[in-house]
Amino acid sequence: MELSFDGHFLVQDMEKAFAEVVCIVDCLDHITRKIHQQDYAGALVHIDNLRRSVAELKRLNDRKKIYEQVRDLLQEVLKGGVSNG
Repeated sequence: MELSFDGHFLVQDMEKAFAEVVCIVDCLDHITRKIHQQDYAGALVHIDNLRRSVAELKRLNDRKKIYEQVRDLLQEVLKGGVSNG
């Protein structure tokens, strides 16, 4: 399965996003192993790490959305398209 993140993150956040995806894949592997070994407490540790990585991806994606909203608003203001009331 090939993952594509085109448009998900700011260019400057791509390296961080990629590192989080690597962490997620690693966590999934560890979770599977821990469950197979009946080490459910160990699996929960990796589930917490996975959750943190997904939360970081969401934060980075939200950051891009906010950046785009501010950029679009600024462009509208510069074109004289936003009224003051």
